[in-house]
Amino acid sequence: MESNITTKLNYKLGMAEYATKSEVTAAYRAMLNSYNLGESLDRDDSSRLYYLLLEHPSAHIKMGKRITSIIVDTAMHGTRCFYLLYDDGTKDDFSYTQCISNMKKNNDK
Repeated sequence: MESNITTKLNYKLGMAEYATKSEVTAAYRAMLNSYNLGESLDRDDSSRLYYLLLEHPSAHIKMGKRITSIIVDTAMHGTRCFYLLYDDGTKDDFSYTQCISNMKKNNDK
């Protein structure tokens, strides 16, 4: 028996759509854990992460310099996180969970 239930997709990041923030969190946690420490994200994942970074409360600052790549490395307390590497040789970490917390539903934008 087929279900006619349609899942409402409340969150859109680029071409990806999600029903809940929990789904967004699971997708980006899986991405974070799929890379070795120090490894650069591939083009597709970098693009996906870019759309999430737009949701960061300080996106204008974090994206204010030219980003050359995004890597996975350790942050304070030994946790894994994403780092933006800039063309001036500096790097800056950011919390993907903070980006997700800041997201608004599609109809709230």
